[in-house]
Amino acid sequence: HVANYRGEIVLHWTGGWQGYTSHLLAMPSRRLVACTLTNRTSSNAADLLAFSLLDRAAGWEPLPWAERYLNSKRTHRQKAAERVKELLSRPRRSWWAPDACGRFHHPGYGDLVVAWPDRLRFRGIDLTLLALADGRFTAVSDGLDIGEFSFDVSPELVDGRVVAWHGNPDPHGQSCRFERRSGGE
Repeated sequence: HVANYRGEIVLHWTGGWQGYTSHLLAMPSRRLVACTLTNRTSSNAADLLAFSLLDRAAGWEPLPWAERYLNSKRTHRQKAAERVKELLSRPRRSWWAPDACGRFHHPGYGDLVVAWPDRLRFRGIDLTLLALADGRFTAVSDGLDIGEFSFDVSPELVDGRVVAWHGNPDPHGQSCRFERRSGGE
């Protein structure tokens, strides 16, 4: 992508890989390059840091990138809080299955604890479990100061019993299987 930044032509590329976001900026006329890598896929921190580095390398008076980032974060949190409020105000569909509750495990993500009828715990975060019309559920934070955290999960039933939950807390990850711990915990 080619853009004009402070009167200079800047080439930039953004991308990501397994939960990381990168931003590479190049200003050919000044032979300058800035690159950042962050572990926040849903944040514009990589972009703001890269432009801040470019300002510094060019010897320019820095723009208020930190202030812009914090304002962006506040706006994001406010929108997330509104989304959570809207999700939690929706009518909930009732759903049951024998043994739906329990501790379910994935080797990479750890434990997912389902406390019926409407609670899920993942990595120390309590989430509200909302039943959707298609048999899936949305697990959503309600009251975190980090903004919205949500992901969809769906039960795997065998003979009417929940043996696993499928879902992925990473927004761009493939669905994975959280299998019931032995002993029916």
